Amino acid sequence: MIGKNQILINQMLNGDVDAIKIGLNSDNTALKINAIIHSTVFCVDDDIVISKIKEMKKDRDYLRICAFTVGEFATASLHLRGIEKYSGSNHSILRLIESKFQFWKITISLNSIENKEKAYYWMELI
Repeated sequence: MIGKNQILINQMLNGDVDAIKIGLNSDNTALKINAIIHSTVFCVDDDIVISKIKEMKKDRDYLRICAFTVGEFATASLHLRGIEKYSGSNHSILRLIESKFQFWKITISLNSIENKEKAYYWMELI
């Protein structure tokens, strides 16, 4: 059975802006990171979303599985959107910027598989 967090991530994978907003406001680190990624990939330019991502630049929560912080994803997202240019030297942020969040394509493929819990595997690429 798929849990409520995975259902929300699956909705984000489909570009659901409401699901992305819920993820951005979640206390769950995986949901926050997924929301940042999908708001970037789907070019969500909602002022509330952008404002929240700007706030999240200072968020130091991280997922052990990918070893990136929410703040690093937020900073890379703002750079990739052309909102705030990143000119620092943080290796993690530079790697995320270089990736252009292209690893999300893996989740789309996995999302189409019958076992949707596999959608979390996007993190393996990072």
